[in-house]
Amino acid sequence: MKHASLFSGIGAADLAAEWMGWENIFQCEKDEFCLKVLEKNFPKTKRYGDIKQFAAGEYMGAVDILTGGFPCQPYSQAGLRKGTEDDRHLWPEYLRIIREIQPGFVVGENVYGIINWSEGLVFEQVQTDLEAIGYEVQAVVLPACGINAPHKRDRVWFVAYSESNFRNIQTRNERSLTQAIQEERFNESFVTTNTNSKRREGGKTSRNIKEVGRYSGRHKQTIE
Repeated sequence: MKHASLFSGIGAADLAAEWMGWENIFQCEKDEFCLKVLEKNFPKTKRYGDIKQFAAGEYMGAVDILTGGFPCQPYSQAGLRKGTEDDRHLWPEYLRIIREIQPGFVVGENVYGIINWSEGLVFEQVQTDLEAIGYEVQAVVLPACGINAPHKRDRVWFVAYSESNFRNIQTRNERSLTQAIQEERFNESFVTTNTNSKRREGGKTSRNIKEVGRYSGRHKQTIE
């Protein structure tokens, strides 16, 4: 499975993906300290800065699971709760990236306050937007104490799945695998043909070439 994250922070979702054995394709985070942590812990993963400047079209069909906890400050009880009037209301940018990438699964996270801000306006909007582009969506509230943390800390999770997107990704992966196998067979065929030609001409081939060509025992004495 191939995973990518938006609003990556210090890489919690990416670490979980790594534990699952998934491949982390890219991260998107603009905080400088967080970027340093990501670079240290995920040196092989591609990184991008400000999501508003991130054009993700090149990853269309390449990501199985996209995760991201979009900024909570616009809806948090601890803030001014400006909601959609806050510059940090970045759900529209998250949605844009989803449209560009078309992942099979989307997992979003936010504070409990998103449920009751403006009578649930953004809470409903997130689900409506995802459904409008072909996802089935389920929102759940999970407390931190659910994994034995010493505090409640409710968080809202949006889990979305597009069967058509996921099938398209799997089809592309199968085609890529088939192409790789065909190329490998072609390469082996080329090596075998080339080596047999050298054998007929009295030439010698290296052990490395012999192993790539997978020669049978009856060839060994002639080749060596």
